[in-house]
Amino acid sequence: MKKDRLEDFYAISSEVLKEMKYVHAELNQLIETVQRDDVRLIEKEIAFLEEVYNFLHKWTLDVQLFQRLFRNNDQYIETVEGDTRSIPTSIELHEIPMGTENVVNQTLLSKGAVIFTSATLTIKGSFDFFLKNLGIGNNIKTEVFQSPYNYKENSRLIIAKDMPDVGKVKLSTYVESLVNHLIPLAETTKGRMLILFTSYEMLRLSYDLMKESGTLDDYVLMAQGITGGSKERLTKNLPKI
Repeated sequence: MKKDRLEDFYAISSEVLKEMKYVHAELNQLIETVQRDDVRLIEKEIAFLEEVYNFLHKWTLDVQLFQRLFRNNDQYIETVEGDTRSIPTSIELHEIPMGTENVVNQTLLSKGAVIFTSATLTIKGSFDFFLKNLGIGNNIKTEVFQSPYNYKENSRLIIAKDMPDVGKVKLSTYVESLVNHLIPLAETTKGRMLILFTSYEMLRLSYDLMKESGTLDDYVLMAQGITGGSKERLTKNLPKI
């Protein structure tokens, strides 16, 4: 991008960011007034305020990140992702640090005592990989606890034997077979089902096929980055359905 166009971009984005911060501040003041005066809002009004607040917060962060996309920075990797069929609502900006050591030290370890807990901190029973990549060092206490959850009694693993090899067929062919399994499952669970994907393209194709089939019209079908609403709104609405 030419220098003069970059300068225009920074000027415009700075103005946008300035206005968004102003609206954000006004909304904060409105929320504080509602809380202070104990104003009673109906559920629809509360949902609207939450949606607008989340949008403004995310938009402010996105504008700041978008400005950094065109600046030389060897500490971070910036990426832009989106679905060409749903631009601009599907566009997401991401900023990933090249290394995590400084981030962890500045945001967590400098605050005092910290407890890291997760089901995926060890590899073959060792914390070495986790500790090394976070730059924590080995001079800390580690412990592995067995889960109290009875997976054998409360979960079931089912593997479909008639699915094609995803590496040997077209994605559309694989998704069609996948959806043929998902629709009966959705009907059996009366729509109460959460499907996790490791591929956004697979998610989009599956959503389109399930929607076009008309079989699940009696249920609410939501897809992150495709159907309306922010990620926060989607997470909040899911338990209510």
